[in-house]
Amino acid sequence: MLGFNLGWGVLQYDELRLLQILITSIIFFVLIFKSRLNLNYKILSVLYFFLLFQLHGFSIYQYQDLMLLILMVVIPFYLSIELKEYNKTHYLNHSLFFLIICSVLPVLFLILSIHDYLRDGIWYNWQTYAGSIRIYDSIIIPIIFLAIYLKNKKYKYIFSIYPLIVFLLTLGLWFDGARAALLSVFIGLVVIFIFSKQHRKLILVTAAIILLSFAVYQLTYYFYNQIHDIDKSLNVIRTSSSGRWELWNYVYQKWIEQPWKGIGGNFLATTDYPLNHLHNFYLKLIFEWGVLGFIFLCWIFYQLRKVLTSNDVHIALKAGICAVAVDAFFSGNLVYPASQISIVLLLGLAFSQYKSDLQVARQTKYLSKFVILLWFGLFMYILGNYFLQDLLCWQCGSHAELMAPGFWYYGKAEHLIHHSLIP
Repeated sequence: MLGFNLGWGVLQYDELRLLQILITSIIFFVLIFKSRLNLNYKILSVLYFFLLFQLHGFSIYQYQDLMLLILMVVIPFYLSIELKEYNKTHYLNHSLFFLIICSVLPVLFLILSIHDYLRDGIWYNWQTYAGSIRIYDSIIIPIIFLAIYLKNKKYKYIFSIYPLIVFLLTLGLWFDGARAALLSVFIGLVVIFIFSKQHRKLILVTAAIILLSFAVYQLTYYFYNQIHDIDKSLNVIRTSSSGRWELWNYVYQKWIEQPWKGIGGNFLATTDYPLNHLHNFYLKLIFEWGVLGFIFLCWIFYQLRKVLTSNDVHIALKAGICAVAVDAFFSGNLVYPASQISIVLLLGLAFSQYKSDLQVARQTKYLSKFVILLWFGLFMYILGNYFLQDLLCWQCGSHAELMAPGFWYYGKAEHLIHHSLIP
């Protein structure tokens, strides 16, 4: 997300995935020795033992999807524990501010794109990331609410540049035609406006900044049409589902043939369909994982409900979670590793502010550790048998017939291959 590349993988997308796997391995070790753990071990135990009876029939694509789901649970859980100690320190605010600034910097290239668009009539992608533009759009959503969080916390360094941050980030969303991302941001702002009277003034100011960014976006198209004598409409005004409805219907027809078991994790990678994930996290769990996915989804909703109804969690973080949840209904924000980075940080920060029952935590500490050991064993089994060759492969990348990202940058790829073998 910050544009770095260690050289481990030839594609940044694949390298981030490898780092996720490696970091999760380390996190499991750390969690085992943590003195305070409070885990909803009952549901996770049920999911674990049901999975054991199905593993023998899994394909590499299903193992990829299972690995992805484990990553998305373990990392924010660990962050929620660690960030409890730093919530009241300036170091955390400094780190969040640095992340926000780094996320805003790529949007400055948008100025060059607008200039070339008006001069030459050609739109050059302003994003520094070469993959799907939707990846960066999903990154932006948590960043906006982290900026609102710091603004509400009266963090001095963000005070004067907050309008510029919101303006640039939302301007990028307008030019990308990111309808799902914009809808997610709007819903998050509405949540704050409805449930927090003391923050309504800031939300109105934020809404005004977003309207200003829309005005710049619209004026750009107006001047483009005048200069080049073309009547081109705004790209954000589209009435189609961008293939989502057709995609969901396609997978639904497959799911009704085996609704209890599901059609298998990462199902689209096994087909000729031109997309590699469902662009809907909720339907993905139900359609691909059947009953197990539905149970896991209920567990997720239960965990989020605790945070969203807690008086200890800041309203900006709650709104950010709602925005991410809306985006997950239309995008692959919980699939792409770059967007996962900003999302798990938001989730970890929100859960770190939730104050659990200390008495219950003491009673469940050893049971929680036992469940973590079970999942750690499963994680290491998958890692050792299916992903070790990817971790040990230096200067490798994914390749398949279709570039559309999934677990790997080329979503239909089973494993990474050395760069000399990539066509």
